Amino acid sequence: MGVTLRAIGRGLALRCPNCARAPLFTGFITPARRCPACGVRHMRERGEWLGSTETTLILSLPFAALAWLVLGAVPGLTRDARFALTFVVFALAFPFVYRHVRGAWLGLMRAWEDGAEGAGEPSGLEWEGLAEDQAERERRQAERAATRRRNE
Repeated sequence: MGVTLRAIGRGLALRCPNCARAPLFTGFITPARRCPACGVRHMRERGEWLGSTETTLILSLPFAALAWLVLGAVPGLTRDARFALTFVVFALAFPFVYRHVRGAWLGLMRAWEDGAEGAGEPSGLEWEGLAEDQAERERRQAERAATRRRNE
């Protein structure tokens, strides 16, 4: 549990969940593909960020709800203007929330993969930056399988 909380905390702080020495983003919303300090690969597979995007959407909605309530107290503001301003608040809140949610999501995945290593999963290889892409992982798995067959 401590490793999980530490990795999530580092992600929330927008630092590498593995070493905390480098930032997770190279731009405002552009994530780093790898940690320049420890080599951990942050961008690994398609679709792995779907959960963080959904979470960002859910956590950005309270900002819109609060804006809707506050704008309701403004006299003379039409419903259309209130809706438009609420959408602007939501659109402005989304990227700020996104950065921290994505960092926490990466930390959670980091901690989850640490736990999966004990089950014989090759996930630790990715976190050490040894597997560049899917083809490299498949090549390594084939080599391990060939070695096992030779040793049997």
